[in-house]
Amino acid sequence: MVVCLKKRFLVGIGLLSFLLPTGAFPRPKEVKGIRFWASPDYVRVVADLEGEVSYRANFLRRDPKVGKSARLFVDLSPARLSSRVPPSLSVKKGLIYRIRVGQHDADTVRVVLDLREEVSFDLFSLTHPFRVVVDLYRSGKVRTARRRPFRVIIDPGHGGHDPGAIGPTGLKEKTVVLKIAKKLATKIRRELGWEAILTRRDDRYLSLEERTAIANVKRGDIFLSIHTNASRSRLARGIETYFLNFTTDKYALRLAARENNLPPERISALQLILYDLMLSAKVDESSRLAHYLHRGLIQTLRRRYRVRDLGVKQAPFLVLIGAKMPSVLVEVSFISNPWEERRLRDDRYLSSIARGLLQGLKSYVKRRRMLADFYPPSHFSARSSN
Repeated sequence: MVVCLKKRFLVGIGLLSFLLPTGAFPRPKEVKGIRFWASPDYVRVVADLEGEVSYRANFLRRDPKVGKSARLFVDLSPARLSSRVPPSLSVKKGLIYRIRVGQHDADTVRVVLDLREEVSFDLFSLTHPFRVVVDLYRSGKVRTARRRPFRVIIDPGHGGHDPGAIGPTGLKEKTVVLKIAKKLATKIRRELGWEAILTRRDDRYLSLEERTAIANVKRGDIFLSIHTNASRSRLARGIETYFLNFTTDKYALRLAARENNLPPERISALQLILYDLMLSAKVDESSRLAHYLHRGLIQTLRRRYRVRDLGVKQAPFLVLIGAKMPSVLVEVSFISNPWEERRLRDDRYLSSIARGLLQGLKSYVKRRRMLADFYPPSHFSARSSN
C-alpha cells in the first residue's frame, strides 16, 4: 500500500495529515537517514525508512518570545530513529536553515524544518524503498527576466549498481545513455550557446528523486531523461517519448514500472500520488516538448536509418515527478532487440540521436519563444564555445 498526500498552501493556514488505520503497521520502522537538496527558492527533503509508515505535517508559527523561527514538521509513525542519523543538519542556502530530527515519542519520529521565510510545500511518499518526500517552494514566487543562458538538464538514466536494461550481447543501458547525454550536452553548448547540465557525468547511482531535485536546484528550464527501451520480445523495436501523466495503457504502465524499479502491481497506487501532484506539474508544456523532441529525433534518424515511430505517450514516471519545468523521458531504441543493440554500439548512431534531440529542443524553444527572459533573440543563432 502506498500512502500519499499533497497540499500547496501558505504556511500557517492549517494541518496536513494522512494517518492509516490503527494496526496497519504493527512494528515501528527505522528512519535510516535524511537527505536534502537546496537552492534559494526550492528545497527537497527525503526521509529514508525501512518500511511504510503514516505521516502528517503541521506548521508552527514564529515565537519571538522564546527565539524560535517558523517551522514545518513532519511526524512519521510508527517509527524509531536510527542512532546513525544526526540530530541536526544545517542548510547554508535556501528556504530553510536547519533540519532537526528526533524521537518525539515512543512511536513517532519528528522531522523539523526551520524556515527562513513563508513557503508552500508538497508532501508525498514513494516505495521500493519507502521514503517520505517534502518539496518546499517560495510562496508567491514570480519569474523575472534573467540574463543568463537557457538551461537544459540532461538525465542519463540508471548508473552505478543499476545497469538498466541489458542487451543480448551484454550492452548496458547506463553506458549507452551516458554517451548520448554527453554528446547532446556538447552540441547544446557549442551550437546553441545554452547551458547543459548532466545529473551524472560518470558511472554513479542516483536515486530517482535525486535526479528531479538536481533539476530543480539547478533551476533548469527543460528536463530531459534519456533511456533505452527493453521488451520480452526481441522483435520489439522503435523510439517513443513520454511525458508525465495518468494512463490506462498497459504497455506504458509496464514500462513505467520497470523504469521506476517498482512491481507492476504498485503502479496503480503510484498514479494516486500522481493525481495529487498534477496540479503543480507542467503537463501541457511537457506534452508540447515531448512532441517537438520526438519529431526532431525521428526526422533526423530517418535521414540515414530505418526507424519505427512509436509515438508520444504518457505514463507515471517517478523521475519526472516534482520537476518544476517542462519534463520528458525518451526511450531512444530497444536495447533488447539484437538489431537495435548493434546500432547502439555505433558511435555514429548515438551522434544522430543527440543531433535529433538537439533539433527537437531548438524547435521547441524557438517556437515557444522561451528565450525572451534570457538573452536577445539574435543569440539564438549557432555559436561555438571556448
